[in-house]
Amino acid sequence: MRFWVSTFVLAVVVSITSFYATLAYIPINEMRKAEKRIATVAGGRNVIRHGTRATSKFRSVVRPSPDQLYSACVYDLSDGPVRFSGSIPDTYWSLSMFSHNSDNFFVVNDSQMEDQTYDYVLIKKGQRTPEGVPVERVIASPSKTGIALVRIFIDKDDRLEELDRVQRLGNCSSLANEN
Repeated sequence: MRFWVSTFVLAVVVSITSFYATLAYIPINEMRKAEKRIATVAGGRNVIRHGTRATSKFRSVVRPSPDQLYSACVYDLSDGPVRFSGSIPDTYWSLSMFSHNSDNFFVVNDSQMEDQTYDYVLIKKGQRTPEGVPVERVIASPSKTGIALVRIFIDKDDRLEELDRVQRLGNCSSLANEN
């Protein structure tokens, strides 16, 4: 009887452990696939990809909205900090950062910005702030890789061309390549 109880308890523990291990693995695996897909289309890591207006066939972003323009960059901090910069239109705009396990660890939007431009430097948590970069412009990532997503709201269809121009001013690049 003891053998069967011990075997049952062991089976339950193994099942529960496997279940939670699988749950933890799913977001990491999905992000790995998304990072690969976006980096391939963008031409590499630390390269921004500016998308066109979303349609029913657009799937670079999960559940895309047809009233937003999306830009995505797969960041890789292996060679050091990465800079995100660009212009902010006079409509809704946001910059969101997602770690390798899909956790959203940073978001800023147009209502929080004083200027019509943005300039942030992403570092690995625990890394030293690069010289000359204001502390308030430094974002600490919990992971070496992840995805940055810029969204611009298309408030009027006749502004699409103008908003597209602003979108394409966005940049994502390794600081190591700037020197």
